[in-house]
Amino acid sequence: ILTGRPVHAQEALQWGLVSRVVPRGDARAEAEKLAKTLADFPQETMRSDRQAAFEQWGLPSEATAMLNEFSLGSAVLESARAGA
Repeated sequence: ILTGRPVHAQEALQWGLVSRVVPRGDARAEAEKLAKTLADFPQETMRSDRQAAFEQWGLPSEATAMLNEFSLGSAVLESARAGA
């Protein structure tokens, strides 16, 4: 990002910038499969995880971030229990 140098697929994979590399021409189909997988997860859980990920940056420690994630997740579970 800072240098503007292109990062090719294998290098991005080695650096952990991407989770997988697919053959040329398969990116759209693979992205749609991944989107379907994510859409199949319980959406309240996904929102809770996303909120925890965003909020972690403003917290003073990893332990506090973990407690926040636990608290958010517990609220989702409690909501599910109440609706069951």
